[in-house]
Amino acid sequence: MTDKKISELDALTTLATDDLFVVVDDVAGTPTTKKITAANVRNLGLAGGAARPLLTGGARLSGSGLVLTGLASNFASSPDSAALDITGDIDIKVKVAMTDWTPAAQAFILAKYNTTGNQRSWYLSVDTGGTVSLANSSDGTAGALVSGTSTVATGFTDGATKWIRATLDVNNGASQRVYKFYTSDDGTTWTQLGTTVTTAGATSIFNSTTVLETGSFNVGAAGNISATVYRVIIQSAFDTANNTASLAYDADFETATADALAFTETANSATVTINTTRYSYGFPDVQFSFHSTIALNAGRTNFNVFRVVAPVVVDMAYFEVTSAPAST
Repeated sequence: MTDKKISELDALTTLATDDLFVVVDDVAGTPTTKKITAANVRNLGLAGGAARPLLTGGARLSGSGLVLTGLASNFASSPDSAALDITGDIDIKVKVAMTDWTPAAQAFILAKYNTTGNQRSWYLSVDTGGTVSLANSSDGTAGALVSGTSTVATGFTDGATKWIRATLDVNNGASQRVYKFYTSDDGTTWTQLGTTVTTAGATSIFNSTTVLETGSFNVGAAGNISATVYRVIIQSAFDTANNTASLAYDADFETATADALAFTETANSATVTINTTRYSYGFPDVQFSFHSTIALNAGRTNFNVFRVVAPVVVDMAYFEVTSAPAST
């Protein structure tokens, strides 16, 4: 076979498991050209070269919950679906440990709410004073936004793990909307938080196309919370004491696999995606240092094979040649 520059080789668009890679063994000693099949590439790794998260504050599944640190673009989401297109009564229950139960800014625990394109349905938040709010829009616009807020604060100690709950009756039969708020230690026995909030004017919830978000709104761009979320239950009913009636969504972050980037909630098999900047994987500089000293010889094809440990999506990789070879 005649040697060619890499740029002159035919492009391979479909890789088979028995296709061969050319590798250079013992680069620092006596370089020897060898081969390896594509099937075995996954088994290769640089010594001590396990990938590592570069942004440790990014969202992650810990094996016991969804850890959020308030960073933008770090949240969990599920796509819009018929089950989540609730336009009437709603009951929302969340098991969560807030870093600060009187946050410096309004903390959006759960939301199907996107200001872009007027895709506002509803949101559940913990407010700066420690109260809990449930808001909704009947047509997706800010002008149609109405809300109810608990008449007292939770009073929880920062970092405490508690259940919070908000439920809305969009029309009690007297052209009024009714909000109730609760807390719980176990998600079964509920204590009403303050008094019932009854407001003149019936309402409805806009059927938006935006995603359901845990820990933010505007698709991760705003309202990001610092907390660990353990479970989210949504029911299309008002003031439902049990956790199974009219069940629309049940995401158990406590049982999800640590460091997984997705799992399935149990009510309607919706995918729960962990949107995170945590897993920008890379290798410590020392493990790449020998790459800068590899001799790229004219007339030869040079390959360096390394392994990136999942979970990771590689969008682009960059390689730098500090001393250009005679042929590329």
